[in-house]
Amino acid sequence: MSIMRYYPVLKSKRTSFFAIRDLKEETKTKIIHIFEIIPEEETKNYNKIISNLKSYLPEEMPVILDFIYLDNEDCDLIDIISGVIGNCKKEGFNVIPMTGIGRSEGYEKAINLTVKELNLNDVAIRIPLDIITPDVNIADILNVMIENIGLKKNKLHLFLDLENIDNNVYFYAADSVLSQIADSHYKTIGIIAGAFPPSEKLKDLKGESMEVERFDYTIWKSLKNTKKPFSANLVYGDYTIRDTDLPYTGTPKYIIPTLRYTKNDHYYIWRGFSTRDNSRGMKQFNDGCNILCQQSFFRGKDFSTGDRMIFEKANALNSSSGNQATWAQIGINQHIEFVVHQLANLTYF
Repeated sequence: MSIMRYYPVLKSKRTSFFAIRDLKEETKTKIIHIFEIIPEEETKNYNKIISNLKSYLPEEMPVILDFIYLDNEDCDLIDIISGVIGNCKKEGFNVIPMTGIGRSEGYEKAINLTVKELNLNDVAIRIPLDIITPDVNIADILNVMIENIGLKKNKLHLFLDLENIDNNVYFYAADSVLSQIADSHYKTIGIIAGAFPPSEKLKDLKGESMEVERFDYTIWKSLKNTKKPFSANLVYGDYTIRDTDLPYTGTPKYIIPTLRYTKNDHYYIWRGFSTRDNSRGMKQFNDGCNILCQQSFFRGKDFSTGDRMIFEKANALNSSSGNQATWAQIGINQHIEFVVHQLANLTYF
């Protein structure tokens, strides 16, 4: 098994890269990012991911690329996947392609050909919980995939993807699946999940705050304590402070300033009013920062870049509030810093 790392799932947008650019250098050594490549409707230029990696990530940092949103799209998966992965390798990046159970035949073919043509050493496999039924033998499916990929188990990273979760019942499903795939020969076995509520579940939150349990973290922590064959080396991943779906690409009718903050076992969410209906407009975000800084769980401006930005906006209520991308950047940055800190105090991280 590899050294323990944290595996945040991020979309390949500049907001994500800005958030990780400002992480502490020590934090960067304890992360392996899983980037979901966003479909390019206009330019079709998927190699821009490489320029972002060069600008914002250390070359020695491993990174997992998942082209899941391109599956079943009208595009040449083989050219895109082999081209991006190949160019990443040329630039010196330790890049790992991700496939998964339930992907199309074309996607699997693209991954398998890329592995062979580029002589890759690692592949990540995503196991989505929603396609697993009692009559599905996950081990048999994995064995077929592994044979087609052509790599031994010690070159494979397995991730059970719980996706959106909102209660602890998912623990039992995860425990069952992990028990089936537990094998010390795999390079990595982990879970990824997202407990941060999607926007539609926040629509009634106006001018106030709420807290949501971090089921993604509490379930992983419970699985670590089961003392089963998979538990000791089980790694943790999440969707940070965003839900699991693709980001909205249209022009919103109205903007509602939203502040996201990560606590030990909960997400703190402050949400204002529509900017078109409130005299403070976008600066409501600064007001939310001011409220957060007065809470006992605020970690202080020196904890992370995200915390510093929150502190600065709280102490200059009429300064620039930024925009939705800024708010997401703040949330992602403070979340990653906190999770790495949290894991370091729980495990041999």
